[in-house]
Amino acid sequence: MVSVAATLSLVSMLGMAAAQEYPSRNVTIIVPYPAGGPTDETARMIAQSLSSQLKQSFIVGDVGGGGAIIGSEKVSRAAPDGYTLLVHNLQIAANVSLYQKSSI
Repeated sequence: MVSVAATLSLVSMLGMAAAQEYPSRNVTIIVPYPAGGPTDETARMIAQSLSSQLKQSFIVGDVGGGGAIIGSEKVSRAAPDGYTLLVHNLQIAANVSLYQKSSI
């Protein structure tokens, strides 16, 4: 009985700790490829689903070029607040060995 009360108490405190619901403003999803490709299409399906579930706009922005580094670096320089997301594919793993200098 004590453990049930402790668990309920913990759950109620976690609810109070969430001072601000996420997302409270638009979220940008960066795709580091040109529009119309499979990664862009996947990001748009994810954005549509998240928008309907969370009742907030998820905006897809295609930032192609530089072997996907330009868009990826844009996300890496964004504030770490969860409002700029990256949808990528396996190329990000290859870029580490292909390019000498990158901030990602």
